[in-house]
Amino acid sequence: MRKLFTAILACIIVISMAACGTTTSTAPADTETPDASSGTPASTAPNATPTGGGKVIVYSALGEADMLALQEKFKADTGIDLEYMIFSAGEGSARVLAEANAPQADIFVGGSMEVYVPLKDAGALYSYTSPNAKDIPSEYADPD
Repeated sequence: MRKLFTAILACIIVISMAACGTTTSTAPADTETPDASSGTPASTAPNATPTGGGKVIVYSALGEADMLALQEKFKADTGIDLEYMIFSAGEGSARVLAEANAPQADIFVGGSMEVYVPLKDAGALYSYTSPNAKDIPSEYADPD
């Protein structure tokens, strides 16, 4: 009887978590073709230069209003469409980790450092150095 109760409780928790907090601005992205030299999705390959056209897929732990503003600004600045799915930080992190070998998104944004450190430690994130990194005080910057 106890095993049955535990199984039912686990199912309720999983269903509840799946129903909470996920919104999508458009249909989920198709899998991108990896860059042959690195296995990195083409849009996240190091030194990729925006050329206009195409799209960037974002997993976001930010609010809808923030993502709409980012989507509009990104399109205006680059000519590239930005599609996003909003999750809680924990849900987004779990999704990035689950997709580590075949990423479906180009960027995960939002949430605190506690969300990103385990992803980094698991090798689920690509290293990127922003041109603005020089402006970040060293005590706030990750050396990787």
